[in-house]
Parts: sequence; structure tokens; C-alpha cells
Amino acid sequence: MPRLAVGKILVVLCNIAIVGWFGSTAQAQPGQGIVAQLPGTNPFDSTLTEALEAAWAERQPDYRPRTRHLNTDGSPQYTNRLYLEASPYLQQHAHNPVNWYPWGDEAFETARRLNRPVLLSVGYSTCHWCHVMEEESFEDEEIATYLNEHYVAIKVDREERPDIDAIYMSVVQMLTGQGGWPMTVWLTPAREAYSGTTYVPARDGDRGARIGFFTMLERLKAAYDRQPDQVAAASAEITRQLALRLAPVPSDEELNNANTLDKVAAYYDEQFDNQFGGLQGTQKFPSGMSIRLMLRQHRRTGDVRALNMATRTLEQMASGGIYDQVGGGFHRYSTDARWLVPHFEKMLYDNAQLACLFFEAASALSEPDYTRVGKDTI
Repeated sequence: MPRLAVGKILVVLCNIAIVGWFGSTAQAQPGQGIVAQLPGTNPFDSTLTEALEAAWAERQPDYRPRTRHLNTDGSPQYTNRLYLEASPYLQQHAHNPVNWYPWGDEAFETARRLNRPVLLSVGYSTCHWCHVMEEESFEDEEIATYLNEHYVAIKVDREERPDIDAIYMSVVQMLTGQGGWPMTVWLTPAREAYSGTTYVPARDGDRGARIGFFTMLERLKAAYDRQPDQVAAASAEITRQLALRLAPVPSDEELNNANTLDKVAAYYDEQFDNQFGGLQGTQKFPSGMSIRLMLRQHRRTGDVRALNMATRTLEQMASGGIYDQVGGGFHRYSTDARWLVPHFEKMLYDNAQLACLFFEAASALSEPDYTRVGKDTI
């Protein structure tokens, strides 16, 4: 089934009327610290409660709960399973009123036993829009109550589980034509996706959104309950398309390293932005690997075009807003094609590669400005 056909199924599912459903809008009362009951849930069992209390007792003296839901003594009103996780990103969500689970068999077994869909949310600790969605939706007690009563909610750190991120990002890209974080995916208890998107404002009309996250939760839960055959058909087709998308492409050609490099360089040339450098697009991500490939392609073959693409990109990046002209280092991406307006986060893995790239370019081209950028990035 082509993407448009899958999309039509999902549109039908999302527009099912919510007839006879009355959601709880009661606000949760302030809890009693680490063992407080999450809104819309049963109390944790004794094993989980004891584990949370033990972890809380061993917290660092300067620990500050990252939530707006605080008791008068500064302790959190809510604490969920993510407090026991090692990931900094998961720990950021440990005091949401959402009954989060980490990825694992327990979450999917719970979804199967309760016959509930799974809400999968994937992000990372320095992601701006992940924090926005947390503040707007996952810290909202009404939304959290609905999630806890009707879904099993799973949080995944994409830097801890890139395998999970890659699979479901392919689903979101297949369904919507784009991807990004936070990634939001609706799953069956069999781990098959039946809808997906990225950031969504909390409610209809917020930030100009026609349909908000709360409404999507209601409609896709109604679809799961009232149209199980359509949900099963959609998830099966999405899974089939995903398998085709991720399958290796067979080739009768014998692998030739030099020929492969030439093909990659030619493909990069086709996608190159001759005016501003980098790949064509309305946003620009600094890729150290592709520019390094162009530098080495020039060194290997004498290809002047490859050298020009590399230097054009390096110069545009170093002179643009994506490079921190005051403190050094590169932001994760620019929100425009000119490398001018940065998205204000810096990733260690990006800057490590880019520092090495500028040093390599400085050595190859005897360009002192590249050395300066590399040093300032470190």
C-alpha cells in the first residue's frame, strides 16, 4: 500500500467521532513525596515503591526535581519508574505525573493485559521541542490522567536506544514525509505502529494547530477500541512497508571501493547547495562526514569540484550563526538555508567531528582560519 493509502486509513482513524466518552478532568491532589499515587492510576506495588524510596534516599544533596509539581518542602508530588533509570533524559521525566515505563517487556505485557494502545515518546536530553512538549503535555495533569487511564506510556532516550529510534523514525517519515524529535508513535501491544508524528501542541488551537495532542490521544484510543480491524490492517501494512524500506537492496555489481566513493561524491554533488554550501534544504545540519569525504575525494582524485564544495560549506558554516561567534562551537542546525539562524543546542558528538574536520581542512589547505575555528570549537 502506498504512503497516501496508509495516510487515508490514518485520517479515517483520527476522525472517528468520540461518542459517549467522558474523560476525567479532576485535578490530582498534591501527593506525599516519592510514593505519591500518580493521577488516574492504582498505587505502585510494594516492590516498586521500595525501590523508588531507596533511590530517593540515596539522592545527591543538591538534587532538584525537574517539575512544576512540588510539595511545600520542595519534594516532588509525583515520581514514576523513570527515576530508577540511568539515562539523563529519562530522569528528566521522572517527576512527570505520567505513569512512564522504560522500553521493555513489562510495558508491552501490561498493554496486552489491559488491552491498551502504547504511546511511545522518543527524544533526547538537549532537545528543545522535547522540553516544550513535556511542559505543555506531559506536565499537564489532565493529559497525564487521560494517558494513565487509557494508555501505557513509554519513554525512550534516542541516544541510549538508537535502534528503537531508527525503526520508529522510519515509520514516522514514511507516514508524514518528515521526521524529528520529540517523536510520538502510537503502537499496538505487539509493538506495531498504527500512527505517528513528531511534536504536537497540547490542545486544539495551540500554536495554530488544528488538532492538539489531547484530541489525538482521544481519537486514536477510540480507533483502537472501536475499529480494531482497521487498526490491525493499518499496523500490518505499516510493518510490511517498513520491512521493505529497511531491507538491503540486492546488487549484482561487485563492490569496488573507488567506484563507490565516486558514486557517493556524485550523489553529494547533485544535492549540493551551490549558493550557501551543504545540502539543499530549508534547514541546514552541519555534517562533518560528508565534507571530510569531499576533502579526501579531492586528495585522492584531484577533483576540484569536490574541493570547492568542501571549502564553500566550511566558509559558510564558520561565518554563519550556526557557529557560535562568541563562545565557539557549532549549534545543532540552522533553521534557514543560509546557516544564519541557529537552533540553540550544541551536541558533543557534532562538535567533536566538526573540530576534527576543521583541523583536517587546515592541514590540507594551509588555512589558519580553519585552525582557529577548530581550536575555538574545542
